Amino acid sequence: PTNQDQPLDGCKRESVASVNYSMGLAGTGQISVSYPMVNFNPSCFFALGSPIAMFLVVRGNETLGEDFRLPTCPAFFNIFHPFDPVAYRIENLIDPNFTAPPVLIPHHKGRKRMHLELKESLSRMGSDLKQKLVDSLRYTWNSIHDFARAHRFSAAQVEAEMDSIVQ
Repeated sequence: PTNQDQPLDGCKRESVASVNYSMGLAGTGQISVSYPMVNFNPSCFFALGSPIAMFLVVRGNETLGEDFRLPTCPAFFNIFHPFDPVAYRIENLIDPNFTAPPVLIPHHKGRKRMHLELKESLSRMGSDLKQKLVDSLRYTWNSIHDFARAHRFSAAQVEAEMDSIVQ
C-alpha cells in the first residue's frame, strides 16, 4: 500500500540495485541490472534526448499508429535538442505524414537558447553595420557633391583665372 502524501517512500526503501557482470560472447563483461519495480503508475513519461524511436526502428517497427500508448503510462513527451546525437524524433513513426517542425522550448529564464540568441544578435549586428556603412557612404557622397557645387566656376570665371595665370 502506498501513502499518497509520500509517493517516493518505496523508492527510498529500495535505493540499492543489484548489478552483476557476466562474460558475453565477445569476451567482455556485460551488465545485468535488476531494478525494483516502482509501486505507482506514472501519468506522464518525459523522454529527454531519448533514442527510443531508433530502437523501435531497429526492432522492425516501421509505424506505431496514432493509437500508440505506452503500456503503463498514458502520456508520452519526446523532448529533444536538434543537435543531440542520440535523440530521435518519434512523431514520424506515429504518423508518417507528420511535417510540423519541432517546437522551441525556452529555458527557465524565459530566454531563447544561446545559439538562437547568438544568431539573432549577429543578424541584428550585421544589419546595423550595413545601415551605418550605407549612411556613412551617403554622407560622404553628399559632402563631396556639396563641395563640388560650392566650388563650381562659370566658363567666364575659368577663362579669367587662366588669363591671370598665363600673364
